[in-house]
Amino acid sequence: MTFKGKYMKITDGVTLHFIKTNQFKTNHLTFRFSSQLNKKNMASRFLVAKMIEMASANFPNATKMREKLADLHGATLNTSVWTKGLVNIIDIDITFLPDRFLLSEESVLEDIIQFLSQLLFEPLITVEQFELKSFEVVKQNAIRQLEFDLEDSFYYSELALDSLFFEKEELQLAQSGSKEMLEKENAFTTYQEFKRMLSDDNIDIFLLGRFDDVKATNLFNQFPLKNRHNNLSFFHQQKASNITNEKIEERDTSQSILQIGYSFSTPKNYRENSSLLLLNSMLGAFSHSKLFTEIRQKEGLAYSIGSELDLFLGALYIYAAIDSHQRNKVMAMINRQLNLIKLGRFSHAFLNQTKEFLITQRKIVSDNPKMLIEECYNQILPEAFQDLSTFIDSVNSIRKEDILEVSSTIKMKSVYFMRGASS
Repeated sequence: MTFKGKYMKITDGVTLHFIKTNQFKTNHLTFRFSSQLNKKNMASRFLVAKMIEMASANFPNATKMREKLADLHGATLNTSVWTKGLVNIIDIDITFLPDRFLLSEESVLEDIIQFLSQLLFEPLITVEQFELKSFEVVKQNAIRQLEFDLEDSFYYSELALDSLFFEKEELQLAQSGSKEMLEKENAFTTYQEFKRMLSDDNIDIFLLGRFDDVKATNLFNQFPLKNRHNNLSFFHQQKASNITNEKIEERDTSQSILQIGYSFSTPKNYRENSSLLLLNSMLGAFSHSKLFTEIRQKEGLAYSIGSELDLFLGALYIYAAIDSHQRNKVMAMINRQLNLIKLGRFSHAFLNQTKEFLITQRKIVSDNPKMLIEECYNQILPEAFQDLSTFIDSVNSIRKEDILEVSSTIKMKSVYFMRGASS
């Protein structure tokens, strides 16, 4: 499906996007803050997102918040913190029923936008800080969640690889920042960051589904948002280096985990974008990919194995859960499979099969409201944005030579090995 959307500027740096579609039974509203990724405010931004989701002046606890969402005909509220390249993003997501599904004359759309306004402009504060009791609950929950996540061997090993791979400290950390960074934040510093976000961050408001766009425009125009001027930089190019950073650690786990990071030149156009996606898909993104079929299925050397690609950061990641004594053999086989692709030793039939897998995957994710919203947001990034039809045409046009060209910039940059004490 190719969506049709329109957008308008509410004020400088604040954009309203309408995506009219009958594809879903519910409407979706996303209020997005975007700011340049900065280590100094990662923890405070994370805590702001959690405070927004937990409470406001009108709904001062989780019970009141749940009651309000129930009154809004079962609306749902979620916040998320993530990064797109070098940009820190906070999303407030609300799902709600279209007005046409109601028996009464009330407007859920109007109530939802008013509810969002209360979350943003009537926070739960005392003087110039978040209400202390609620803030401490949010802060301690965030610390416990990070500690829990770090107990997961794959999550821990991914962060360990990032510490070896990236020079920028911001890219080495979890979305919440470190435990120490969270502990340093308080109700005052976090609320001051929230105020700064409202005044300085780029803001995008996405409304998707069936709605009265005139009414929505009038309601959003009432938000007290002032001009802001940011030229966000999304893409990060790794510094060229012939040195591979390596680290080995031992943990009490049943499996050992191998993580390898490769750098490459970030794509400059659709063609390079699609070529890199196809390369990753042939290597380790699908069940027919070389890492899975050759190393896991044929040789039985990995419990799990695959590859992931970050086009914004110029990073190709390969991960494998293995027995510790198989490390060198698995490393050699991974490098062999990557080198075979870089040398063009794959058939046209395999390339065409991979194109089908990649296009099918894109069609599936395009049936998701957040994916349509992301396509809308990505229009500000001409190097990365492709709607579904453009994506299909681009992928189908890629030749073996295109893949060889982009693969020539791929270089191993870091290796992290977690040796399981009992593997």
